[in-house]
Amino acid sequence: GRLNGLSFTVADMKQDKRNERASLTTVERRRFDYANDAPEAVAEDLRWVHSVTALCGMPYKALPADRDLWVKKNGRAQLWIRRGYLPDPMTGDPIMQAIPYGSKARLLFYYLCNEAVRSGSPEIQIAETLTGFMRDLGLDVTGGERGSIRTFRKQLDNILACEMAISYADGEGYSEATFRRPVEKYQLWIPKDDRQQSLWRSTVTLSPKFYESLARHALPIVIRALRAVSQSSRQMDLIVWLTYRSRALAKPTAIGWEQLQAQFSQTKGAMRSFKPKFAADIKALQE
Repeated sequence: GRLNGLSFTVADMKQDKRNERASLTTVERRRFDYANDAPEAVAEDLRWVHSVTALCGMPYKALPADRDLWVKKNGRAQLWIRRGYLPDPMTGDPIMQAIPYGSKARLLFYYLCNEAVRSGSPEIQIAETLTGFMRDLGLDVTGGERGSIRTFRKQLDNILACEMAISYADGEGYSEATFRRPVEKYQLWIPKDDRQQSLWRSTVTLSPKFYESLARHALPIVIRALRAVSQSSRQMDLIVWLTYRSRALAKPTAIGWEQLQAQFSQTKGAMRSFKPKFAADIKALQE
């Protein structure tokens, strides 16, 4: 009787959990799943990203259609991202892409970095279907003009085409810049039906310079934490930045609001509007 009673109690608790999860929004559900993960599951879910993403990030939102270059400053260092061309998959004609932005571009970039570090090879094999690739990243899959599949494909193209550079100037006449195209080569077979299995293997190959830099500057991140806040690009950047700073700092360090705004704001708006938004993001990460 006691065993049956205990079994019923455990089953009842599990059902309560399922009911609670079912009543949540998509964003709340991601946080619920992360909060209820077993510690060993979280420990096994480490992924590797390039540490440059902790210092300078991609845009949070789409830039104007005629914008060719994105510049993000962090102290005396800067990240430049320049958009590029890809061939039309049907005609081969060059098509100008956009500068990658938002949470899907970040998850894609993290995925490429991790797979290269994990496998010890710059060549990364992609899932056999586009929807399978998205599920590998923990993304919800929806079709239609405004669906996640269309947005995901656009951000994939943006990353494949872009060029990045890290620059530094000491303010006394010395400057340097390192230009790296993350992707040297790609072979993609994406059928018209996103659920159809590819007839050939799809691969993305990182450039030698970028792969070498990634191997030297890989940063471990708990990917489930990023997925739990993937509705907010800034919260994703905060997790990566906090992870990097907690590993790099030997003692408590004060960081001014001006520096935080320079790194975590896409526009140069009023500080009084930035502070409450930033505080809300920090609070969301603590929940």
